[in-house]
Amino acid sequence: LLSCTGEQDGSVLLAMPFVDAENLAEHVAKRPGKTPSPSLQIVREIALLLAASHQAGLHHLALRPSQVLIRSSTETERGISVHLLGLGL
Repeated sequence: LLSCTGEQDGSVLLAMPFVDAENLAEHVAKRPGKTPSPSLQIVREIALLLAASHQAGLHHLALRPSQVLIRSSTETERGISVHLLGLGL
């Protein structure tokens, strides 16, 4: 989601698009007692995102439910898209 948009006075300009989504805390609160399958998919996505970010040298030191965004998506076979906020650069 993060992209380099250019350079100004020797500084790299970064941009992140707006993601219309609910955070993990909101997502769980809306679905009390639901089956674990969607939750396991979300946890798997979070683990994959963290692994990819660590390989790229980006680390999240204090991941909280409010920093995990979940949105419905027709672009994935799971029907959801997961995004992480607050990665250190």
